[in-house]
Amino acid sequence: MAMQTLGAVSIVAAMTVSSSAATPDWKEALERSFETTIYRTSETAVLDGNRVTSEGTALVVKKTGILANPARYLGSVNTKIRNGAVIQPGGVSALFSSRDIAQFKVGDVVYLKEVQVRDDVIVLEILSREIVPTLERRSTAQMRYKGELEFHFPKGYLKSASLEDLRRTFDEFLEPV
Repeated sequence: MAMQTLGAVSIVAAMTVSSSAATPDWKEALERSFETTIYRTSETAVLDGNRVTSEGTALVVKKTGILANPARYLGSVNTKIRNGAVIQPGGVSALFSSRDIAQFKVGDVVYLKEVQVRDDVIVLEILSREIVPTLERRSTAQMRYKGELEFHFPKGYLKSASLEDLRRTFDEFLEPV
């Protein structure tokens, strides 16, 4: 897999997030909608982020510029998305970024690993389906790559957003295989 970019998730439902969106746990309700109604999330082994134990929905990357790092890392490299545009890190963030950072390329297939809903942000953690040879300590290791897509929305938008509206936003970056 030639890593170059990755995008967001495509939601296949035209329903509104239930009335629970107005309650304090609206974020949890929206996360459950993604993970159970829209797409199945994938699971990996606790101590080995490279080993998929349960495959979820496979998605195809549609835009360039989405960053990834080896799945063995504790954290994921984050790509921000605002107003439909991928925002690359700059300044000090770019200066200190790891040499192991890559980009998913258009056409790469990824799994949705986790969904996090915050006040005005939805974060999708993705994991490459393909395992690629990676040079590590003078030898070659087989590695998956992972990354986070951080979608920024206007203040208060997510509390009343329909799943169809969110699907259209994510479809610009990822779509089901």
